[in-house]
Amino acid sequence: LAFVQPSLDQETVKITCDGGLLMVPLDDPSLIPSTPTDTRIELFAFDDAPAQIIDTVQGMTAYGSLLRYELAQDRSDLFGTPATLLMNDMLTSSNHFWIASQDGQGGAEGEGSMVSVTAQPSSTTLQWSEGVDFSFDPIGSDGQGALNEVICHGNVVLTDQGSVINCETLTVTFTKGPDGSSSPSLAVATGNVKATSETQTLWANEAEVSFSNSADSSSSEDDPMFGGSQADKLLARGDVQVLLEDGGRAFCNTLSGDIAQDTISLHGDVFIAYERMVMNRGDEASLTLDRASG
Repeated sequence: LAFVQPSLDQETVKITCDGGLLMVPLDDPSLIPSTPTDTRIELFAFDDAPAQIIDTVQGMTAYGSLLRYELAQDRSDLFGTPATLLMNDMLTSSNHFWIASQDGQGGAEGEGSMVSVTAQPSSTTLQWSEGVDFSFDPIGSDGQGALNEVICHGNVVLTDQGSVINCETLTVTFTKGPDGSSSPSLAVATGNVKATSETQTLWANEAEVSFSNSADSSSSEDDPMFGGSQADKLLARGDVQVLLEDGGRAFCNTLSGDIAQDTISLHGDVFIAYERMVMNRGDEASLTLDRASG
């Protein structure tokens, strides 16, 4: 630390000890900071207690076996088996979290999950097997660290209000509100998409769900992950198949739905099959179902 000259408005860093000080060459490349002018700080867990980080500004608490922080990059890495991060009533678990505040980038390596710590039975849960990437406004800018995008990779399972979405990749984009908070605007699921609800099961190559903001509604207390937003529109493309609760199956090229109005439209090569009825309208057909009116 003697080579790090403090600026005029900073106090000199001092380390005191009563058992001697030993300095040795750092030969392990994995322990060397990213740049020659950077400083790396590492905190290790005890055998009976994890390393704990409490950020009162961000409202965050994290636990792990190792916390690594690089001063110049303003990057934090948290390791554990697993490490846990509690923020906004959501508990995220992964073996390795990282966040680079100045770059507005972060992620979780390997498999992990995100669950609500509230006792609501319809709260949202999210699981993945190959990691998560996310971006946000750099801390200190006008956005105050508002979330921009989250991408989950590998065997993604999203459970929300009794519905389950399985896919290979899930990308959620967010919009910023007047108070600087983030709320989802669009979720795109790709790769072996399967969406299951109480009344139907849908398969497709790709599915998009747009959200409307309902922060004033009572459902916002049940859904902290989505900040009071509710699913509004659905668009599915590519080898679309729907299995209804009465046993009927529908096939089409494109499916669009209004979740709030409970209507659904099938377009393209529409084919509907029941045990005693088959309807095939060809490759330029369109069919609209209105569940509310029957």
